[in-house]
Amino acid sequence: MRSAILILLLLIISAPGYTQRRLTVQCDRYMHLAGDTVWFETTMLLNGHKDSHQYTNQYVDFRTNSGGLVVQEIFPIIEGQSIGQLCLPDTLQSGVYWLRFYTTGRGNKPIRISATIPLTVYQEGDKKISFMEANKKQLQPQNLPIVALTADTLNPETGGYNNWRLDISDTTIYHFFCSITDAALPMIDLTPTMTTDSTKQSDVPDSSYYLSWTGKALKPNRHQPIKSNMLMTMLVKDSVLQMSKLLPIGPDGNFRLKGLFFFGKAQLLYQVNRTGTTAKEVNLVLDSVPPPLFKIPSGWVSRDTLLSTSEIATTVVEKISTQQNVRVKGRQLKEVKIQGWVNPRKKLDSAYTTGIFSEPALYAFDVRKEKRDIYLNDYLRMQLSIQGGFSASDTPTYPNHPLLFYVNEVSKTWDEISDMTTDDIAYIKAIESDFIGDGSFSLVGSSKGLKLPIQQTPMIVMIYTRKGKDIKKVPGLNQLTLTGYTTIARFTPGRNGATLLWAPFIDANHIRLRFYNNCSAKSFRLTMHGFSDSGKEIYYRTIITTNGYEKE
Repeated sequence: MRSAILILLLLIISAPGYTQRRLTVQCDRYMHLAGDTVWFETTMLLNGHKDSHQYTNQYVDFRTNSGGLVVQEIFPIIEGQSIGQLCLPDTLQSGVYWLRFYTTGRGNKPIRISATIPLTVYQEGDKKISFMEANKKQLQPQNLPIVALTADTLNPETGGYNNWRLDISDTTIYHFFCSITDAALPMIDLTPTMTTDSTKQSDVPDSSYYLSWTGKALKPNRHQPIKSNMLMTMLVKDSVLQMSKLLPIGPDGNFRLKGLFFFGKAQLLYQVNRTGTTAKEVNLVLDSVPPPLFKIPSGWVSRDTLLSTSEIATTVVEKISTQQNVRVKGRQLKEVKIQGWVNPRKKLDSAYTTGIFSEPALYAFDVRKEKRDIYLNDYLRMQLSIQGGFSASDTPTYPNHPLLFYVNEVSKTWDEISDMTTDDIAYIKAIESDFIGDGSFSLVGSSKGLKLPIQQTPMIVMIYTRKGKDIKKVPGLNQLTLTGYTTIARFTPGRNGATLLWAPFIDANHIRLRFYNNCSAKSFRLTMHGFSDSGKEIYYRTIITTNGYEKE
């Protein structure tokens, strides 16, 4: 009877209306100091092949051992892969926590595919810590390609430079991640395959979804829906228009906004496209997307380990002493000392500029005070006395200096910025500088003698677009803040330096791995895992010491 049920289940799963899914998760390591960063990579496989488009949103939440939510983030899935990071609060108590990955189906409905893995977090100074271990030895992938590791430079000294080579014998192109960590910390024996599930094809989202919201358009009382109309929407991020769409409003007031792709926060401007309706007569209420029910997976047992001082990377913790407030009866007057006048230019420099662009400028203009919306060329002619710039092909000039333009500290040509207006701009600086840009030079001298180059110092025009509170609202439109994808950070070794290298996107058969050692690692753990487009797997893990390699 049991075998008959199993055969029937396999037939249902393999039917055309069903999709077999496999989610794999790999973190840089599974034991972290409180306040550190967890780096991760996930891959989605559909019917044995790397998914190219059907899943777009990777939700990540971090929970206590009792299921309480600590942090939640969302990252984009592109061509079946997602990378990201989770910053752990430095106030976490030592113990076992759970990191869960899941995605959503049509209409932001949670679906069953998810992966939940244990993470051990410890406070500096703790010697005895707990971690979770699989109660059964997990099987590693079979029939894997041969990976050859060559350590051209192996330096376990503090700050030592290491240069290694990885060569894959198979000519298949794999997409994989690679991490190098301090091998002193225990490694949880975790197979890369996290879960396999099946779902009806109708529950699988299409490639146009990415970030999406559902909600209702309501009248001012927030009870009566606005029925059967069109909703005009615009998404603005850092004063740049990302998209504009007309959305149908259903007979019950429901609407759907989908297909957005942005990081951080953006402003949604909206209005009902109906004559005689003002912005005050429209309210949007967005539906919340509750996470699926959290459940600690079975198959894990708790283990304790005793770490010696040398095994925990030393860190410098600065303690700032603060004076406690003393309560005094009555009202006590405090002496006020005027330190100086706050220069608004310095406030703008602090808010908008970085590095060498923060240097004092010959000219600085607070464009936020400009009441008219005029083109950039007109503004520069009035303020800087530039010449030309009347069209995209008419590059402006400045007396005795070449002009170089930077927008948000990125070099731009005149034809790329000629249509900018003061409504988009918060701050303009102009400075003569030999350190920004390449400048230009001309040759002078007699036709018979030696001609010498004369360098002309370029005039650098730095343009900063509005952001945050400086963004001008479009008259007549309501505004709503939307939170997009979590910004993907560039890898930097943590304050305990236990992860030395994290390279999540590699697609070559011969690669170089270069990194510097921390202050305590005497041996290194290298892990790599990934897939080809056809779903062929690659996995390799070893420990490297001065005595050679030790496969785990």
